[in-house]
Amino acid sequence: MKKYLYLLSAVFSLSFFAQAHAVDITQDTEDPLFIEKLGDSTSRTSLDVGNFFQARELFTYGFSDKFSVSADIRYRDSTENNTDGFSNVGVLGKLRAGSNDTGATDLLFGFGYGGQGVVPNYTDRVYSFGVRTGRQWSGMTAAITAMTNWFFEDNDGIAYIDLTPELYFRTQGNWSLGLGATFRKSTTNIFDQEWANVKLGSIIGYTAWFINFGYEFESHDSRVGGSVTMLF
Repeated sequence: MKKYLYLLSAVFSLSFFAQAHAVDITQDTEDPLFIEKLGDSTSRTSLDVGNFFQARELFTYGFSDKFSVSADIRYRDSTENNTDGFSNVGVLGKLRAGSNDTGATDLLFGFGYGGQGVVPNYTDRVYSFGVRTGRQWSGMTAAITAMTNWFFEDNDGIAYIDLTPELYFRTQGNWSLGLGATFRKSTTNIFDQEWANVKLGSIIGYTAWFINFGYEFESHDSRVGGSVTMLF
């Protein structure tokens, strides 16, 4: 319980300092409710180090102001087992199902081949479906995502559901701060997880430079990484 009280206290403290800066919200690629416009592209390159190393490239193109498709490629290298190599090659889609001046709701879906590193025993196909909803203010965005993932290997498989609340602050100047958590419930209990995530960075022009840190409360795993996202 203490960990949630500490997080809640930090959120209330930060909300008093969140102020709008020069970055246009519609061009803030780190905002949880960001979506590419017609003809826009983003390239997100990220590296993460924890109980395994992962490199990821996510290239997204906006087919309209409300629909985008991403190519998702991940490579991992682990010191714990022999699951090195491309851990996921897939396609992700995002459809803006509803929006107004301050809020939005997105439908999320995807298909991947090669599974994910966190479930190395199920590495053939993964299907993803979800919804994200939230609200934007000048200095802050609040969003929550519910995502289900289904992993299959021949005739066997597992599934899990992720619930991810997020708060994203556009602070004075070019700095931004994101706080989030992921609560995972799996059909196989050993894959249940509770992650706390923090990201901090700066948006300069059309490029976002961020570092991130995550901690898992059940296994006490941690990870640190960084990302560079460019908007074209």
